[in-house]
Amino acid sequence: MPAGADSVRGASAVAATALLLLIPPWIGAPLLEFTRGERLADTDDPAAGLTFLIESGPIVALTGIGLLLVAAALIVAAAAIERVLGSPTTAVRATAVAAYVAAALLTLAGALRLSSPGTLSHLSGLDPEWGRTGYLVMHLVGTQGAGAGARVAIGVWMLGVMILAVQRQRLPRWVLVLVPVPVVLLLTVVGPLFPEAVGESAYGAVSWVVIMLTFFLGVPLWCAVTAVVLLVRRGRLARTPGG
Repeated sequence: MPAGADSVRGASAVAATALLLLIPPWIGAPLLEFTRGERLADTDDPAAGLTFLIESGPIVALTGIGLLLVAAALIVAAAAIERVLGSPTTAVRATAVAAYVAAALLTLAGALRLSSPGTLSHLSGLDPEWGRTGYLVMHLVGTQGAGAGARVAIGVWMLGVMILAVQRQRLPRWVLVLVPVPVVLLLTVVGPLFPEAVGESAYGAVSWVVIMLTFFLGVPLWCAVTAVVLLVRRGRLARTPGG
């Protein structure tokens, strides 16, 4: 078998492994916090958020580690899938860059969660107002900023991978049934543009449920299906010329 074919087969295995390893921390990081009932309170309340952060410091730090693991797995998966897709066109490279941007944002969010409990606990001891201000910075920059941006960037990457992989016969056409997953992730950026329509309305409640289902079920399903297909089709991928 030509060296190029061996490379594609190896890249397929690496991509599949990385996608499967991404699933546990992706689901586990937020679920760790949900195990603490206090987290279901209003996270935008700096006093309540700071109290949770101080009392549940180890849990918050673990979620930070989880986000860092997701970022690492995403980088490996994106680099391997870029190799699987074949000739490195602008579209292929741009798709991979979206994943790297998502990984950078996840790293920022994870680092903030990993370092914030001890730092904010210390600041709160010096001055409660400093602690609450620090919490808002972590919440707005990490959760609402980097976390939201990472979801959108991951959606761009997933959609780009599906379109390019089907176009280049790397994945079968039926995987396009998973297109709603990245589309929903991309639409999460729409919420801030229509705050009155979302808010506390019935539409907002339905949107929240759809986003949660996409996050906890859709993304893991996309990763699992893509990984399994890559493993099953490794031999065929090695014989299929790249775009």
